[in-house]
Amino acid sequence: MEEPGEEPREVLAHVPVSERPFYLAAAALIQWHVHQPFCPACGSASEPRQGGWIRRCHSCETDLYPRHDPAMIVAVRRGEELLLARNASWPIDRRALLAGFVEAGESFEECVRREVREEVGLDLGQVRYLGSQAWPFPRSVMIAFEAEALPGDIVVDGVEVVLAQFYTREQFQAGVSAAQMRAPFGVSVAARLIQQWLACEPFSLD
Repeated sequence: MEEPGEEPREVLAHVPVSERPFYLAAAALIQWHVHQPFCPACGSASEPRQGGWIRRCHSCETDLYPRHDPAMIVAVRRGEELLLARNASWPIDRRALLAGFVEAGESFEECVRREVREEVGLDLGQVRYLGSQAWPFPRSVMIAFEAEALPGDIVVDGVEVVLAQFYTREQFQAGVSAAQMRAPFGVSVAARLIQQWLACEPFSLD
């Protein structure tokens, strides 16, 4: 049961693993029904059909289907150090992995390289796919990668990202212990990858 003020993504951490696909599907459908009441083809009202898995336009009878917005998230390493960044809209102590939405006509790997170059000015060597996670908050699916940064200086764009740094495990843990830094929590891809890095484990979403 969701407590007052508790976000759906926070509730996910308390849902048994075997039941999470059902929770994620329900969250995705709820978000879709809330935000897609009208037909994008003609602007008329639509109504749920087939148990809520589609909506049908009252006027042109177009069937509408839920959609995902694919977004990449990447653990960028330089040796044993991990790149963490702060988005301009976040609290001053928050850090996370770089992430961004896939643009039209772009592969996932191209998105990884573009986002990293745009946000922190770094080029990447090998980029390796790790897995994916449904994240319907409101309607994303996260595609996770790991990558090795090529030599070069970090230059943040100052618009989306205002701070970025490669951290050693000791630096990261000291920052968290001193309450100067906090990282993603729960069952998000970012939280899992950071925990694996701290434990010196290979990155994996299996």
